[in-house]
Amino acid sequence: MNNQQPDPSLEELIGRKLRALPERKAPASLQANVFAAIRARAARPWYQRAWFQWPRHFQVLSLVAFLGFSGALGWLITGHELTLASFSPLLAERVSSIASEIGWFLNLMTAFVRAVPTSYWLAAVGVMAGMLFTCAGLGSAFYRLVVLDLRKD
Repeated sequence: MNNQQPDPSLEELIGRKLRALPERKAPASLQANVFAAIRARAARPWYQRAWFQWPRHFQVLSLVAFLGFSGALGWLITGHELTLASFSPLLAERVSSIASEIGWFLNLMTAFVRAVPTSYWLAAVGVMAGMLFTCAGLGSAFYRLVVLDLRKD
């Protein structure tokens, strides 16, 4: 047998054997289990469902409560009356202070990156790539050994 080219007769034999295998049948209880799960999910009370499935009046009520709570929290934190006229200068002050903090942090990180030699960065990338491939390999092995073996039973 040539290692470079697959044997066509072997390929045909495997194809015939695979087509001759019977179809796998679903368990008899599968349909009943699926319908029972659907009925159980539909029977849950509204507050245990996703927010988009709540009755419309409860959605509006919860949205109003959230906005009221957020406004009260903002008023307590800032100590200012949150009107549109007083909000703009306050927002500009906060944004400028945050921007200066971010600028300071970016300058610090730039100095750090320039201080570390390139070979260290390459080694760090190599270690992270090795960790990524190790996790992917272990995950694949776990899936093959445990999950697929459980499905065979």
